[in-house]
Amino acid sequence: MEIYGYILLLQCFVCNCAIAFSEEPPVGRSDAFCGRILRAQTQGTRRDGYHEFRLRVEGDPETYQPGSTYRVVLLASSPAYFRGFTLIALKEGREGTAEGHYAGQFQIVEEDDTQFMTNCPPAVTESTPRRRTRIQVLWTAPPAGTGCVILKASIVQKRVIYFQEEGSLTVRLCEKEHVPGEATAPPPPQCCACGTAKYRLTFYGNWSEKIHPKDYPRRANHWSALIGASHTQGYVLWEYGGYASEGVRQVAELGSPIKMEEEIRQKYSHLFPHHLLEMLQSWDQEAQDSSCAVSSMTSPSSSPLNMRSAPSAEFSVDRARHLMSFLTMLGPSPDWNVGLSKEDLCTRECGWVQRLETDLVPWDAGTDGGVTYE
Repeated sequence: MEIYGYILLLQCFVCNCAIAFSEEPPVGRSDAFCGRILRAQTQGTRRDGYHEFRLRVEGDPETYQPGSTYRVVLLASSPAYFRGFTLIALKEGREGTAEGHYAGQFQIVEEDDTQFMTNCPPAVTESTPRRRTRIQVLWTAPPAGTGCVILKASIVQKRVIYFQEEGSLTVRLCEKEHVPGEATAPPPPQCCACGTAKYRLTFYGNWSEKIHPKDYPRRANHWSALIGASHTQGYVLWEYGGYASEGVRQVAELGSPIKMEEEIRQKYSHLFPHHLLEMLQSWDQEAQDSSCAVSSMTSPSSSPLNMRSAPSAEFSVDRARHLMSFLTMLGPSPDWNVGLSKEDLCTRECGWVQRLETDLVPWDAGTDGGVTYE
């Protein structure tokens, strides 16, 4: 599927269910560090259909950067669900019966859903046993020299434990090799432009059945309300390969900008005063033959592609807050969006970008599953 858009800029002025069904250790077998939970996993009942559950590292990397943090998501494809789970990260070839066998460190994101396991501190489990289709945690990769790491999940559903040594509930990540002489990315330059610049952003939809016929949805085609801001280098509204905040998730799945607006306002020190970038949602109209991803910042008189009623909004930037980010949901869809992240409007020549036109390509927020619009 290919969906495109563009942007123009014109300067105007300057309970541990996962172990509930484990067996008592056989006679003579040591109940070593985390031994009981590991036995519960390896002895879990299997049945056809376990592929309905998936353990995923955001971005699906094959390697990890030592010390970097990654989002790890455990998913159930509809109509499947799970009541309990256990998540561990082991050094490859280790059994997990000693503390030194574990790699990296998990971080709890949603306390209502996840907690560290009392009798196995490196493991993450559910806070309360209930139906769920998704949980997420953060995982900080171990230091250099650790080697490959195996992330494993077990699932509890109706007194059946699913566990895999390979497949959709196991992820293998190896340490990223350092290339001698490899240059590191230079720090972003400081903006040296003077005064304040004011821009108008106009969003142009260019999604239609004629242009993108594959799986084209038959109803409720729209763009959600657009939300964004101009901000400093130190603020991230969203970014490719990053972690989706709750605000991003709600835009991505529900098309609601309310939570993201709250998140933006909480970082007011990074924002241009009183300049929250907002546009109303746009619904598909036969006369416009539009419904996909196009956006633009331009003067009110400009109307590329002869698109009518394109929503627009004004915002300002200055030397400290010279970046602009925004986001809007492609609807209907599981969690697909278009937008810009940290677009720099300050030039190296100490001036302001006069005009910018950019294609917008959809991206997957990674907060929900699905391969079709609906």
